[in-house]
Amino acid sequence: QVPDWDEYITQVRLNPNTDMDVRLLRAGEELVFPVRIGIPPHDDPLERYRMGYLGIGENIPVMIQSVEEGSPAESAGLQPEDLVVGIGGERLYGGWRANAEAIMESIKASAGAPLELLVDRDGTPVHLTVSPAEKEDGAWIGVVLTLERQLIRYDPGNALLASLQRCRRETGLLFTSLRKLVTFKLSFRSMSGPIDIYKFSEQAARAGAQVYLGLMAFISLNLGIFNLLPIPVLDGGHVFVLLIEGILRRDLTMQVKERIMVVGFIFLVTLMGVVISFDIMKHFEQ
Repeated sequence: QVPDWDEYITQVRLNPNTDMDVRLLRAGEELVFPVRIGIPPHDDPLERYRMGYLGIGENIPVMIQSVEEGSPAESAGLQPEDLVVGIGGERLYGGWRANAEAIMESIKASAGAPLELLVDRDGTPVHLTVSPAEKEDGAWIGVVLTLERQLIRYDPGNALLASLQRCRRETGLLFTSLRKLVTFKLSFRSMSGPIDIYKFSEQAARAGAQVYLGLMAFISLNLGIFNLLPIPVLDGGHVFVLLIEGILRRDLTMQVKERIMVVGFIFLVTLMGVVISFDIMKHFEQ
């Protein structure tokens, strides 16, 4: 059982080309569907990462952030914080971007003609009719669309507990990913190099300080854990050598230590080369 949508996405992306049973609730009844997790289609931006794909999206309604004074939207009765859940007699069931694009396309196609909207206003469905006005750059109703956000606040004690739980979850995710990479159940294309990190950092910075700091913490945690792996040259490799010397109750010769370090160095350089190569390939596949 997955506790939230993020965990569902994680389980799907880590298991490409795998048969699984998906359990879901429909009208209070639990249903089981055997599915095979594939990889994203060629027109999906995630296809170049070769991660798992099921084709199930989260339904995220579009929220009205503001309504321009004197606009067709104001005349129709639209209000800030209304959630647009249907347009033109059709319900919206896609992700936020897909829903927003569907709304904009419907507005453009209805210039000068009435357009039916179904909004959720504080849990109450409200049917409205708006007539988009024609402008030089297309049809217009005078609203700013945004994503509905839910802010969860913690007291210091619960914040510490939540952060520890998040660290444990991310640590488990890292080890699961490494295991699947070593057993070739997950493509090395799923790893991110400097180009991907730059892109993700730019996107996070545009999303706000909270998202950006979260990404930085995620990268720092992953680097810290990776540094503790028993790979020569890394800190974890030094600890591993000390453990071996403790078991043998004698120091390894300098020649042996140098050879171990050379092997570790070659491994890291090879790994970096593979990751950066895939990073460049993914960049040109966009």
